[in-house]
Amino acid sequence: MSVEIGIFIFSLIDSIVLLFFAVFYIVHLSDLECDYINARTCCNRLNKMIVPEIVGHGLLAVSILSTFHLFPICWTLPMTIYIVYRALTMSKRNVEFFDPAEILNRNQLKTHTKEALVKLGYHLLSFFVFLYCLVIELQTKEVITE
Repeated sequence: MSVEIGIFIFSLIDSIVLLFFAVFYIVHLSDLECDYINARTCCNRLNKMIVPEIVGHGLLAVSILSTFHLFPICWTLPMTIYIVYRALTMSKRNVEFFDPAEILNRNQLKTHTKEALVKLGYHLLSFFVFLYCLVIELQTKEVITE
């Protein structure tokens, strides 16, 4: 097994984990919107997922950059840059990204839900992109070894 095949398998697994994070965000934000959980509980749970999401995107970007395949690089970098930018430009007075006192104000709940839906779509497409890249890589390695 070549290194590139291993990296695409890792990318596939990482995209599944990031897809789970997006579903986790949507479920908790919809529970907050329907008033099944309170804002403090929801924000505490969501804030615990910010750092693993950044780490997941960072590992995905670094692993894809190491393959030097242009399409996967162009696919992963915009979302990774956005996630890092969002984390760096977080409000200085808020320690956490999801603030229980402000999440229900000024349509922040709708904004966070839309962002989670966009990430869900992106990670779902990412799964299929990395699956396609893995299949292509397996086919090219099979042709070379014959």
